[in-house]
Amino acid sequence: MSSDVADADDSYGYGPNHVEEERSKQIAERSREKPLEQDDVTVVDKPLVKKAVTAASLGNCMEWYDMGVFGFLAAGVTEQVFYGESDWARVGVFGTLALGFVIRPFGGIFFGFLGDKIGRQKVLALTMLLMSLGTFLIGCLPSYNSIGIWAAVGLLACRFLQSFSTGGEYAGATTFIAEYAPDRKRAFLGSWLDFGTYAGFAIGSGTVTLLTAVLGTETMVDWGWRIPFLIALPMGMVGLYIRSKLEDSPAFKEEQQKSENRQKADDSRSRFKEIFSTHRRAFLVCLGLVVSFNVLVYVLTSYLPSYFTGVTEFSANRANMLVLYGCVLIVVCINMFGRLSDRVGRRVLILAAAIAQLVLAYPVFLLFRMDSLLAQIVGVTILGVILACFAAQQAASLPALFPTNVRFSALSIAFNIGICIFCGTIPLVADATFTGLKGKVPDNISMMIPAFMLIGASILCLICLRFVGESALQPLEGSKLQVDDESEIEEILRESRHHHNTWKRTHGRGNRNHRGGRNQGGTRDHRVV
Repeated sequence: MSSDVADADDSYGYGPNHVEEERSKQIAERSREKPLEQDDVTVVDKPLVKKAVTAASLGNCMEWYDMGVFGFLAAGVTEQVFYGESDWARVGVFGTLALGFVIRPFGGIFFGFLGDKIGRQKVLALTMLLMSLGTFLIGCLPSYNSIGIWAAVGLLACRFLQSFSTGGEYAGATTFIAEYAPDRKRAFLGSWLDFGTYAGFAIGSGTVTLLTAVLGTETMVDWGWRIPFLIALPMGMVGLYIRSKLEDSPAFKEEQQKSENRQKADDSRSRFKEIFSTHRRAFLVCLGLVVSFNVLVYVLTSYLPSYFTGVTEFSANRANMLVLYGCVLIVVCINMFGRLSDRVGRRVLILAAAIAQLVLAYPVFLLFRMDSLLAQIVGVTILGVILACFAAQQAASLPALFPTNVRFSALSIAFNIGICIFCGTIPLVADATFTGLKGKVPDNISMMIPAFMLIGASILCLICLRFVGESALQPLEGSKLQVDDESEIEEILRESRHHHNTWKRTHGRGNRNHRGGRNQGGTRDHRVV
């Protein structure tokens, strides 16, 4: 990767003009040896891209549907069904949730390396099958009253299956969409993946809320809790069918061909070594971005309900409705931010979201402490819009950090480590810190722990952003330029000929000494500086 200081300075503009300039630089870099030809540009198959986006988004929807269901059933229903009336019932429920974050990195490593070896499509089909099967089997488990402690053991086994498969889901789906998408629409198409995230959470939590209202709490504890888990299987089968009909991305097929031509040994050990040697800086930047993007995710979806009920002492129904509103708001906004990202660039929107979170986190939690529904709606609205902006950049910016041969595995490891260690533990750490500080420090400190977490995430994001170049409109590292309309090809070829002729006039035919390294696609790497 290039570490040239001049390259770093060139990467720090903002806005549509800068994005177009960076794309022009990429074409110029690829045109130095010879002008680009038609084979150097891929015209994506639009129907196939739509299927790829739909298939990938359904898996993420399934993952977060389960989180919404399990999270909204955790207090009261799940503990009674699987742990009985024991004093340790709630500890068992939260221990079961924690298990998922412990297992996820192992699934991420396994499926990440597998996806870079045998293909993204096969792995995504497998993770969809395992996720839907694990969720369905929870709905089939006998209760604590029927088989005692074995009910909890069965629940743990199902959660293990879910979490292991989830470890490879997001990184695989992100990689899949990024490699299929045309360069000018990568953020918009990638935003549908996180659209699936919050739609799934909203559907899952909304299903539980509706069933509880219709059936009543007693019936839900008796048998109604099974319904949302059982309907996961037909949902999963639809997603599996769609994924099984897809082909692997053109970028992966091209990389496979290159590996065969080089006769390169491609085992997990060599790929692991490559990630932490050649791509170490990109990995650390990716890890930092994952954490800074997702702290707000777990504050909003996982911790905020207990914050409202335990800290500010609002009703559980009011807390759940506020979180559900936040997820629906994100679903409405995220695609707009994705489309905007493809016009003005990733960096300017990431910067805007980070600064907004840095400045507004503390005031938002002051609003949450007010006994006013309107104030709380305003607070959730602010957090929801910021999160939608972050989420719309994630699926486009993270895959751009790595070349094709390690993209799935590197992203999978970084994503799951970040989520497991730094994000999934937020409810536990925030609650424990609040409990430990309560009465020892002023309320404007102890009750603001989540705000301080968001401020810390914003600072981390700004630091990471210093090392990230603009990737909007750019081809992925090691890949051909991708367009969705053949009319763009002639424009690219014409620009390429112009750059090539300019280069020859300026440097001469024999001069091959120029600044900047080259990545696998024959271009200088502007992703990490």
